[in-house]
Amino acid sequence: SLASAFWTMFRSVWVMTGLGWLLSNVLMFAFPLLIRAILLWYEDDDSPVWRGYLLVGILFGISFIQSALVLGHVVNALYVVGMDLRTLCNALVYRKSLKLSTSARQRLGTGQIVTLMSADAENFPRTTLFLHALWVNPLFIALALYFLVSLIGVASLVGIAVILVSFPLQAKLGMAQMVLQKKLLQSTDHRVRLIAEALDSIKVLKFYAWEESLQKRVRGLRDAEVKNVLDFAYVNAANLGLAVAIPIVMILLTLVTYYETGGSLDPDIVFTAVSLLVLIRFPILSIPLAVGSFVRGKVSLKRLESFILEPEITWDGITWKKACSVDDADDSAVIKKREGGAAAGSVGEVTITKASFRWPVAEEEEAKDDSKSKKDDKGDKEEEEGSGGKKQEEVKRAMDTEEVKIDIKEDDDERREKQQGGGKGPDTPIS
Repeated sequence: SLASAFWTMFRSVWVMTGLGWLLSNVLMFAFPLLIRAILLWYEDDDSPVWRGYLLVGILFGISFIQSALVLGHVVNALYVVGMDLRTLCNALVYRKSLKLSTSARQRLGTGQIVTLMSADAENFPRTTLFLHALWVNPLFIALALYFLVSLIGVASLVGIAVILVSFPLQAKLGMAQMVLQKKLLQSTDHRVRLIAEALDSIKVLKFYAWEESLQKRVRGLRDAEVKNVLDFAYVNAANLGLAVAIPIVMILLTLVTYYETGGSLDPDIVFTAVSLLVLIRFPILSIPLAVGSFVRGKVSLKRLESFILEPEITWDGITWKKACSVDDADDSAVIKKREGGAAAGSVGEVTITKASFRWPVAEEEEAKDDSKSKKDDKGDKEEEEGSGGKKQEEVKRAMDTEEVKIDIKEDDDERREKQQGGGKGPDTPIS
């Protein structure tokens, strides 16, 4: 799969950025602990002054290391990986689009290819930025709750209960985002495909005065797309609103419960508890963003995988024979080619005689004609004997690049000459 391929390509970067993200979150726990140490130093009159300056210097140094050195480099590396994935996605889509079979090209159209290179490719940089938050932030929240329980006791259970209640709601909203994102991309594909077809056939549309009909179809597709955008925006707003409200409710209920259970509101306990709760707020806020970006990236990755697995033009069975090069041709042929004509027997010229072609049709028409084509092929095989049957099989193998079916039949005059002379007929000239 593409996910395993991306992991193999950027394995070292994923591992190093994951460790850096984890180290950055661990260093954040030093802030509430140092704040409590500074408050205890301030309340103690016998504590030396240099101790307070040392604690403030350590707090500044850890903050600088955590934000500037560790987190900044991690975010930059993740963004570079995301841009590489976007470029790789565009290159894959472009290379695959050149090899698509005729049936796949007709089924997909230009709209989906454009959407893959624009909307879907843009989801990879956003996904990589929040990828490590999916597994680091839950560990961070669990460790912060452990410190909170050791500080204020059972009152912290209220905050834990609020978090446990919020997780199922956020998961449900994340699944709704995935469904709506898929619908939004599909509606965008339909609209872009219709507009591309209209631009390609603009002369026919103007000739038959089909502007109003086209306008109605485009407006209908656009209205459906806008509806999907609004639905996705409503679900995203509900998810973000829930993430913003949860930390505030958690802090309020935890402090009220701690006070009602007989806890003393000392500065070192209250400020440290509030600092821990504020630290928990950012991971809780980033989890919905991480889930949303992961959902969009997953949907885009599946769409890209399905596009990559589309059938391609196959060249198996085709033998390229060099008939005559320009260097080997005579002077007259070279002069004719320079003047704009086609030199007889020049490289790239293809000649097919006594052949009929049937290109791929719709699936329902193929189902109807399947039994009939089998009977026709059986009758042709019985009729064509000797070299004629061999010629048919050779040309079929040579030209069957996209389910092309070829039937080659001999003329009555040629068959009569073969029966009278007993010799072999001329080969079908394919060069």
